[in-house]
Amino acid sequence: MDHVAAIITAAGSGTRMGAAKQFLELTPEERIIDRVVATCRATCGWVGVVVPADSGWTGAPVEAVIEGGADRLDSLAAGMTAVPPEATVVVAHSASHPLASTDLVRRLIRAVEAGADGAVPLLAAVDVIKRRNADGTLTTVGRDGLGAAQAPMAWSRAMLDRALAARSNAKPPPVEESAAVEAIGGRVLAVDGELANVHVTDPASLAVVRALAEVPRP
Repeated sequence: MDHVAAIITAAGSGTRMGAAKQFLELTPEERIIDRVVATCRATCGWVGVVVPADSGWTGAPVEAVIEGGADRLDSLAAGMTAVPPEATVVVAHSASHPLASTDLVRRLIRAVEAGADGAVPLLAAVDVIKRRNADGTLTTVGRDGLGAAQAPMAWSRAMLDRALAARSNAKPPPVEESAAVEAIGGRVLAVDGELANVHVTDPASLAVVRALAEVPRP
């Protein structure tokens, strides 16, 4: 695992939650960020966390603690400066997805090791997807082949470096790293996502994640 590094972006201010969600309790024994660190520690040889300025780090030992940037890509770019040179695969995780399994992380890593520039978990759409237009009308997009992207994502270190360096030139500006890699022609593969890998965005999703965290997983 020495060639695999993990960067955990956890620098959000928690505007929607009223608190920095990454430091909220997941179970009585651990915070949300602690579960993410444990998953990365079990699958990657190097782990760094990107946190808000002046927040400090009181979790399990990690190789680097990095001050975050203005958004996810800025924080990821900051984290990349600390990744050791021997790492050729980078797992970009997020404290917003604390229940991603170690199996999912390993499948993402294997996809990159097999030659993909990147691998992204995709949770297939079960409902028909529609786009709301500016005038309030709907356009049907469909369902086949569509899905929601999840975190973590895994990347060729060289490709991720290139994509982050070029992100300011992309039109429209990418909001996350897979869009940045796609913008420079990278080959990104879909890996089956996980239903339990809920994105924590509000109190309701936090309650779901807390309930799921107590369920034994295979």
